[in-house]
Amino acid sequence: MVADRIIEFGFLWSLFWSPWGPVPRYLGWLLVFIGLALKAIKRESLPAVFDRSVSFVFIALLIWGGVVTWFAKNDFALWGRGYSMLVEFVFACWLAAYVLRKEKNVNRWVHVWYMTVIVTMAFSFFKIAQNPLGEGVFSNINSLGLYVCLIFPFALLYPGSANMVEKSHIKSFGYIAVSILVFIALIISFTTAAWMACVFSLFFLLYYSKRVRKITALFILIFICVALVGHVTADSTFKKVFHRFSKEVQQITSFHDISHLTTNRSDIWQVAYYMVKEKPITGWGWGRSREEFQEVKKRYVPENHIKEAPDAHNMYLNLLIYGGIPTLIGMLYLFGVALKKGFQRFKTGADKWRWLFLVCWVTILLILLYSIGGDVFSFRYKAAVLFWTVLGFSLQRENYGIES
Repeated sequence: MVADRIIEFGFLWSLFWSPWGPVPRYLGWLLVFIGLALKAIKRESLPAVFDRSVSFVFIALLIWGGVVTWFAKNDFALWGRGYSMLVEFVFACWLAAYVLRKEKNVNRWVHVWYMTVIVTMAFSFFKIAQNPLGEGVFSNINSLGLYVCLIFPFALLYPGSANMVEKSHIKSFGYIAVSILVFIALIISFTTAAWMACVFSLFFLLYYSKRVRKITALFILIFICVALVGHVTADSTFKKVFHRFSKEVQQITSFHDISHLTTNRSDIWQVAYYMVKEKPITGWGWGRSREEFQEVKKRYVPENHIKEAPDAHNMYLNLLIYGGIPTLIGMLYLFGVALKKGFQRFKTGADKWRWLFLVCWVTILLILLYSIGGDVFSFRYKAAVLFWTVLGFSLQRENYGIES
């Protein structure tokens, strides 16, 4: 019992501080390992949290990723730095599936998740108030867009189904205020991929929730009023934001210029295509491939104007580069199973938790769409663990979690 409490605390701690960098998360995981060590000393067995097929895919990904990365990098430090990304992904998914098997644990997870949304949004807007085009907790404004994608369905649907919404006017106002802030954060992230993914997910949320329809209508009204006031007063800050907003809209509609439409990602994808073509089965190993990118660019497309790229800015291309076709197939299988299980749980689950199952299902869909122009794995040092947690929770085997 004590060991499980330590594990749960470490899990919740790592999630709460995940947007603030890897060190707090690793401290939380250290507590998790202490709890697991106590269970091992007491010879307490761990339950199977996934179906056999899912467990097999996770293990296969670990073995394949470890081998191809070693032969690709041929350096222990580079191997560890790159391969650790895959290890963290698998461990985070397992940890979520293990901890979130009891209703009280899920309750605490939901509350902690909402608390970290509030704290992260508050600090980000505090920094943005000092610099309207700043990014707050994150290294750049695009990272803010990805973070919003990770919390968008959750923030709009919390605290749950209609009968769970607080009757307190103050709390209800607070929930609405947080939702509006998330909408605003999405707009000022000026990230096309995040905009498109969140708008896509919004259709599902609008269909399901009358409350989301009201919040969306309120945000649109506020947006129009702010735009009118800013235009009339000719405020300098508004002009900067509106200019950036106009550039983003112009970019989205520039179908005649693919490079501009994708913020030069199409040029990066061109080089990534040749990287995949050169090593379609094994890939180039997990981790950043700046040097390999330059070598491939010189060999195939020396006229390409992109000087360097830390990754392909596309999760599917990155997975092919990391571990070839087998890695992409394995990951797509996990995503597919999670979506299937998530939708089934949403359709048949208890009314109390249907909203959460919908959140997880829509979040996975949202990230899969966002991943055409970005990659949640590249967000490993920040809040990627939020997505990995949603995925692990969605992959739990039948008759194991809160429905059992």
